[in-house]
Amino acid sequence: MFLTDRKIKLEKPATKSKFLNDGGGLQLEIKPHGIKLWRYRCTINGKRTRLSLGEYPAVSLKAAREKRDELKSLIAQGIDPRTAKETPKEESQSFTSVKDMVEQYLNHYRADRNEKYWQGVESLFRRDVLPIIGNLPIEEINSKQIVTIVQAVQGRGAVESAKRLFTQISKVFKFAIAHGECTRNPCGDIERSMVLQKPTGRNYPTITDPKEIGKLMYDIDHYTGWYMVRFGLLFLAYSAIRPGNVRLAEWSEIDWDKKQWIISGEKMKTGKEHIVPLSRQMLEILKFAKHYATGGKYIFFSNRHKNSSMSDVTFSKALWRMGYGNDTIVPHGFRAMFSTIANEHSEYGFEVIETQLAHKIGSKVAQAYNRAQYLPQRKKMMQWWADWLDERKRKREIELNNLDKGYQI
Repeated sequence: MFLTDRKIKLEKPATKSKFLNDGGGLQLEIKPHGIKLWRYRCTINGKRTRLSLGEYPAVSLKAAREKRDELKSLIAQGIDPRTAKETPKEESQSFTSVKDMVEQYLNHYRADRNEKYWQGVESLFRRDVLPIIGNLPIEEINSKQIVTIVQAVQGRGAVESAKRLFTQISKVFKFAIAHGECTRNPCGDIERSMVLQKPTGRNYPTITDPKEIGKLMYDIDHYTGWYMVRFGLLFLAYSAIRPGNVRLAEWSEIDWDKKQWIISGEKMKTGKEHIVPLSRQMLEILKFAKHYATGGKYIFFSNRHKNSSMSDVTFSKALWRMGYGNDTIVPHGFRAMFSTIANEHSEYGFEVIETQLAHKIGSKVAQAYNRAQYLPQRKKMMQWWADWLDERKRKREIELNNLDKGYQI
């Protein structure tokens, strides 16, 4: 069935990229963050590949079909459009832009690795490189411009992304040199370790924008992987407890009558027993998990070994599959999220919040707190936090429903 502008506008993003077919190899890729890109699936020299035709609506449906037909004609003549000369309309441009070279580079190597990898690379270029130097001649790019770009990425806390981006920029220039589009690689003059420093401290990446938190909670709630991972991530978000404690949570630690999760001192970083008040939402998760329990001691058990806990990378991998890299949020980041929101938006004091996080506060005498310290306040606070998260998620659901109806709030 052919695409229409109406169908394209009504189509909402999913937790991973999806493709709408228009026929003749033309596809519209809809990324999880909502960007819509035209792709042309074709066979060049006996090898299946996917060419980029631009972003919708900047490139209209009609224009995308025309580009597809032009490329199909070139391929039928035995011409590889990735290395072909510019069309007559573009020949007046006396240089090859960075954007042109990036697209050629991505198209050339896309089939060599999995699509998710190249989606991540393309996202880096689209967000951090092309808006700044995309329209400039690739031959004129200098080292200072490269340093400015990667340091800006590092400046927002995305250290690993900055490193990956530097490597990919260098590869684009090597590709350009090999195809005679420039004569030198400005990245070769840069010692990466001198411009990109190692992260300091223990500030875990997190999300603190309420709208983005709502999107995250919605995505977790609709996670399609192992259901125990979904339960575990939701429990992690609602409890704000360390990921290791959630993974290793045992049924014997749950006091159903008092609605408490009691973690022994042996499992706590402080070495002291910790009480976690269970909100209504956390109790619901536990009831669901109990329904699937197999008799093992762990609440959130492994899908490979029912009597074993999940591995320490399970939550991170699930977040990554949903589109949240380590530069955006890590499992430990849910604690920083709770701390930030609770301090800024709740009526509860610093001591109550820090006690719930099982942080050491005050003098050594103050640190030797009663295990039930601030328990009444913490019980109310954890229910407030769970309700706050659910309200953000509900707003995300309303937003998606309205987008599906053809308008945006």
